[in-house]
Amino acid sequence: MTAMVLNGSAPTVAWKANPYAAVAAALTGCFLASYHTRYVGIGLPDIRGAFSLSADEASWLSTVANAPQILTAPAVPWLVMVFGIRPILLWPGFLYAAVVALIPLVREPATLFALHASAGLLLGLFVPATMLVIVRNLPPALWLPAFAAYAFRLAFTLNTGPGLVGYYVQELGWEWLYWSDIPLALLMAALAAFGSTSQHPNMKMVRDADWGGMLLFGLGLMLIYIGLDQGNRLDWQESGTIVVILAGGGALMVCFLIHEACAPNPWATPRILYQWNTILGLSTGISFSLVAVSNSVLVPNFLLNVAQLRPEQIGWFLFAWIGIPLAFCAWLGVILLRRIDFRLVMMLGFSSFAAASLWATQLTSAWRVDDFIPVALLQSVGLGMTFTAVMVGNFTSIKPEVAASFSAYIQILRLLAVEFGAALMITLIRLREQIHSNLMGLHLARGNGSVLQAIAERISCFSDNKFALAKDRSLVSIVVDVQREANTLAFIDGFELTFIFAIVGIVAAGAMRRAPSGPLTHQ
Repeated sequence: MTAMVLNGSAPTVAWKANPYAAVAAALTGCFLASYHTRYVGIGLPDIRGAFSLSADEASWLSTVANAPQILTAPAVPWLVMVFGIRPILLWPGFLYAAVVALIPLVREPATLFALHASAGLLLGLFVPATMLVIVRNLPPALWLPAFAAYAFRLAFTLNTGPGLVGYYVQELGWEWLYWSDIPLALLMAALAAFGSTSQHPNMKMVRDADWGGMLLFGLGLMLIYIGLDQGNRLDWQESGTIVVILAGGGALMVCFLIHEACAPNPWATPRILYQWNTILGLSTGISFSLVAVSNSVLVPNFLLNVAQLRPEQIGWFLFAWIGIPLAFCAWLGVILLRRIDFRLVMMLGFSSFAAASLWATQLTSAWRVDDFIPVALLQSVGLGMTFTAVMVGNFTSIKPEVAASFSAYIQILRLLAVEFGAALMITLIRLREQIHSNLMGLHLARGNGSVLQAIAERISCFSDNKFALAKDRSLVSIVVDVQREANTLAFIDGFELTFIFAIVGIVAAGAMRRAPSGPLTHQ
């Protein structure tokens, strides 16, 4: 939008920011950050091969690409209030595009890790300000649909990411796992340019800034994130590195709490959390993060690791049976939130997750994509409704003047709780697989009649080989079958755990008090 301004006798055009473009820029940044995280996670084997990395180096590269996000993320809402969105989305968007353009061209390890860390720091700027940008730029009637769009991108990118990874790697080249970010980054920067103007910093907020609190909080969360991300691979307490990292992160968080209690102008004092609905609201957020791993970890990992499918083979399934229904479920969630209490919508969403997990406990090693269709549809209902209702429950439980401070704690849900859920589930599957393998192995004693019969039957399948070699291959095939069945039982245990998390979410939602009337609640 423009306005005519008279300067002497010659009219000039003054730029007026478009608020809808500002919101679109923030939402584009959310899609960008979510897709990049998914690309690196799913495409890590291809990235490892392209850069000739060891398994250890590839694992740390993934951590370095993601952990810096949590260093910058908590302070972003405060930065937007002080400087506006232009310094947060415009110039960092251009810089991010340049960084990801360079990454596939680099082979020197130190430079490679430095560029991934830089990309992670920039990604940390793009998501946290979205809620604040929505509230500051849109009329109240549009807040709820915008919140739903924010929630939609989380589940949509999770379930369309595997298919896109497969397409990029198989059709375009692994480089597009990075280069595909460039159009989104440039679009975000362009929308930020249209949606904002240069503004003078709020110098009073700068003078009163709690820089120490921001630094302690960001560093503490980042160290905890690193410990969670690497914990399963390094076997948690058996690794001195993990123990030191987690202890250091915990110590910094304790220092943060002490600092906030003593600071004259605390940035994110924990006192804002001491309300019934706030505590339960955060509990529902944690429950959602934990139950959502049934979609983000269990279903794709079973199809990739047990069914031995490629990302592109499961991509269309996730897109068709979760990605597309999500759009309808998110829209339905907005309608329901405008007509009934948010607690009922939240309970409906958690109930859908519970039904999906209960259905998935019938899992067998023969399941393929078609067998997961009922599970996927139920998960799409849960993903489409629950997160929006969780956000409504959390943001209606706080006072507007502490919204920026509260947004810092939301980053715990957005990044740390999600990482904790994934780490918990991956560790559970690993340990339960070992237990089930051992228990089944007890029934495969040497000389057992059924074992000898199975070996004899399998030897005939390898009749082209010498007898000794055929016998060895038949033994290997039995071991593979045992491992596959043990993995299947471990995934069933995972679905049982997410069912429990869903029940906890239902209880927490039911215990919340009614929200005050406002733009985010039904009248």
